Amino acid sequence: MNMSNKHVWWFPLAGIVVATAILLPLASSLPDGLERVAEMVGFDQREHSLYRAPFHDYALPRVENKFGEVVSVAFGIALAAGAMLLIGKSLARSKARSER
Repeated sequence: MNMSNKHVWWFPLAGIVVATAILLPLASSLPDGLERVAEMVGFDQREHSLYRAPFHDYALPRVENKFGEVVSVAFGIALAAGAMLLIGKSLARSKARSER
């Protein structure tokens, strides 16, 4: 089986998504350090957001289970990988132009 090198990056990405889907249900739902300090000091009630993220707290709107978290994390991984791919291609193209 002859595979081109430009499509090999899909395998690690798929592995990351699968590992995330398996391990995400094991993640703690307890607040992290910053949230805990905010609760202890009492300024967590004054918190307000300038921007409402599409997948706030890694959840899909109207899906209140771990499946929504898995889907939103997988979407975020794919989005980040796509952005890195586009940036990498753009940098490679600009480097090729500058070497001519």
